Amino acid sequence: MALFSSLRPFRIRIGFFNAFCLLLLLAVVLGAYFAGMRHITAIEKNASSIEEERMPVLMESQRDLITLSALRRIAEVLNHSPSISQRKELRLTAQDLVKRNSRASDSTFSAMLVQTMADINSLADSLDDLDKQWNQVAELEKTYHKAVLVLGNEAMNRDDINFLFQISSRGVMFTIAHRQFNLEEENSQTQTLVQGLRRVFNNIVSTSPGLEVALKPQLSEAVYAIQARIELLAKIGEQAQLAQDFWETVDEKLVLLRENIAGGTESSIITLLRSIIDAGEELRFFSMWFLGATAVVFLLYYFLVTGLVTVPVRWTSQKLAALREGKECAPAPHVYIQEIALVVQLLDTFSTHLAELYNRTNQMEEGLEQKRNLEAVMHAVFRLSLDGYVVWKENSIISVSEGAVALLGLGSEEEALRNSHLHTLLLLQAGAVQERIHRNGVWREEVMFITPQGTHIPCELTHVAIQYSGQECLLSYVRDMREQRRHERALLAAKEQAEAASQAKSEFFARMSHEIRTPMNGILGFVKRALESSPTENIQPVLHKIQVSADILLQIINDLFDFSEMEQGRVTLTPRPFTAMQAFTVVAGVVEASANEKGLVFTAKVDEQVQHLPLLLGDIRRFSQILLNLCSNAVKFTDQGFVRLSMNVLHSTTQEVTLAIMVQDSGVGISQEQQSVLFQSFAQADSSLTRRHGGIGLGLMLAKMLTEHMGGTIQLSSAPGKGSTFHVQVTFPLVQQAPAGPAKALTAAVPAAANGVASAAPNASISAPAAPTYAGKRVLVVEDNEVNQEIIMAFLEDEGIVPTLAVNGAEGVATWEHGQFDLILMDIQMPVMDGLSAAKELRQRGCTLPIIAMTAHAQVEDQEKSFAAGMNLHLTKPIDYVKLQACLGHFLLGNPVTL
Repeated sequence: MALFSSLRPFRIRIGFFNAFCLLLLLAVVLGAYFAGMRHITAIEKNASSIEEERMPVLMESQRDLITLSALRRIAEVLNHSPSISQRKELRLTAQDLVKRNSRASDSTFSAMLVQTMADINSLADSLDDLDKQWNQVAELEKTYHKAVLVLGNEAMNRDDINFLFQISSRGVMFTIAHRQFNLEEENSQTQTLVQGLRRVFNNIVSTSPGLEVALKPQLSEAVYAIQARIELLAKIGEQAQLAQDFWETVDEKLVLLRENIAGGTESSIITLLRSIIDAGEELRFFSMWFLGATAVVFLLYYFLVTGLVTVPVRWTSQKLAALREGKECAPAPHVYIQEIALVVQLLDTFSTHLAELYNRTNQMEEGLEQKRNLEAVMHAVFRLSLDGYVVWKENSIISVSEGAVALLGLGSEEEALRNSHLHTLLLLQAGAVQERIHRNGVWREEVMFITPQGTHIPCELTHVAIQYSGQECLLSYVRDMREQRRHERALLAAKEQAEAASQAKSEFFARMSHEIRTPMNGILGFVKRALESSPTENIQPVLHKIQVSADILLQIINDLFDFSEMEQGRVTLTPRPFTAMQAFTVVAGVVEASANEKGLVFTAKVDEQVQHLPLLLGDIRRFSQILLNLCSNAVKFTDQGFVRLSMNVLHSTTQEVTLAIMVQDSGVGISQEQQSVLFQSFAQADSSLTRRHGGIGLGLMLAKMLTEHMGGTIQLSSAPGKGSTFHVQVTFPLVQQAPAGPAKALTAAVPAAANGVASAAPNASISAPAAPTYAGKRVLVVEDNEVNQEIIMAFLEDEGIVPTLAVNGAEGVATWEHGQFDLILMDIQMPVMDGLSAAKELRQRGCTLPIIAMTAHAQVEDQEKSFAAGMNLHLTKPIDYVKLQACLGHFLLGNPVTL
């Protein structure tokens, strides 16, 4: 410190001082960086050399060592293998290892491996020969035992029998099993056996001379077997020694190869370790140098900070303490930092203003008094508030407002403080309340308060943490929920009434659909019959008008039915694989016929990319209904000119595709004001158009609802007298794999909105056969309506089918049991037994005939009920007879369908 005191005073900014220290530290870091980079470069160079030059050699050596170890293990296993087949597999494995050795370029190593493999093959051949010789010994053993058995059967002397028993129990198999024998000992035992056998033979012949001729060959075979065995044992000993020599040769060569490679590998490893050690030594020296330089820099920084900053700051703090106590301070040291010098100068100014601070303290005390007055006012407001407030903490209730006392039916605040039920609601759950407040800041809950008079009051408690009289407390706001509950009950009752009305409306639509479709089936059926009977020129136009009017009425019924389903939120999409061209072609065909009748020019254009799209996943029936409604609307409101339909790909990925459809016409057009209500229920752009063009204004609304239900958008651009253009965008997922299994039912390709046919499986279409022959086919018709009976019976008879009628489900089941039929046409709603119950009964009794439902029930749930009951197809009245013909051809004649 004396060093800085003796220096000549100077002034530098603290920023310059920090910059100097930073530059000094930066110089050390840069020096360390470049030195470190030099060492790192050297290490990288060594690492690169190791990776590119030495590591491949080391890895190649390791692979060779593994190969040699595996080869030696194979040879060792082969040497002890008891099976020729196993030795063969081991030999092949060893050959494969030799072929795949990594030193193909090393001719010496490869030659030694090939020679070693030859020795292994020789070892295997020797062991194979040894096994064959042992097998020959076993054959001689069998001959020997056979001869001993024959002699034993004829021996009469007890000593002879014991001798034969002993030599028969000592077989050669013991020797064969252990592959060990003493040739001299075996020779001696062989001579003893031969002498003993001849002695037994002589004893038998002396007793029974007639057996000499029969037993002499047996004796000769036994003696020959014993002597031949001795010769084979001698050869086996030589062969075993030869195999042992081969094994020792193989082992010696493999050990030699391994030692040569291991020596080279150890040298490589030592070299690698030495390079790593050298690099580590250099890095250690550099680290020590860097630590030393860093220590020097920090020591220098410490002395500079102490002399230039710490001493002046300490003096400044002493000066401030002296000012607080009214004392003088020691003389100021030399200050070299400009900012600290400025602080020292300001100390004098601070002492001047100290008196002014005392004055301001008095003013602050006056403000505190005003604050206390305000708190008193707030406390009064709290006590007089009509809302309920309770201040409490974990072990006690501190204060209860007058509003809370009145709300909870308590006599006074003192009674409220002692109320057990209030204690139960608050104090017993203090921990949970504090935890939720700590997590969320505020917590609301609904409770049921029981007054001392037994009245149940539903309340909402809102808890928040506050400071009350210097304590951490909880403030709970109590709100009376009785009025709100009354409103909720009224709303619930209104909701239930609305739902009941909605359900009644849905049931009304379903009944109306059923009641209208049944006579409509009769109307269309009789019109069809009349048109087929060659009517007069005066009658034929009338019949056509009746048919057109009935189709229009059926279209209105379908629109009303779809509207009811969508309004109830009961419309569900049935995703099936389909092609974009499938929907486009069907709609274009229907619209073209309608446009031609009005003399309009209809053009249908599809992008080439659409034609090559893979299968899409969606509800083709509903998608086609959107297109058909828009196109039908364009044809309806266009008296002359054109109607255009186009489809192209707006966006596509591997997962999905977005189709853009445009329907354009040259019709009456729509103003901006009319467009605002165009997509509303039962709305048309101009009420006069209803009388002119017909319709009830549901087509566009249904198209919009279906489009949005599919996640798409629909937009309109139009002007009066300039036609209209509808733009639709719908996104479909792409089918990632071909669908498995056939469709569960048949359906027409034309959408339900066009022809009134309810589809069971929207991904299928009928290919009707030409001129079917139904001779001899019998169909059971179960129908209670007389008009429908007459129509369907006449239709079947015209087709050459023999029909049988039953007027209800029970009669239909009985008729099936007593007759032979090929198919059943079943109505659903019938007296005695309905069609669903009849179908279930038929399936339970073992009926396997196709059952086709023909009914006015057109809801999706009705179709599902038909399939669940065991029916094969669900057709909706009025019946489409083209579709019915195709179904008959499929079920009665086996005609194919296009899926």
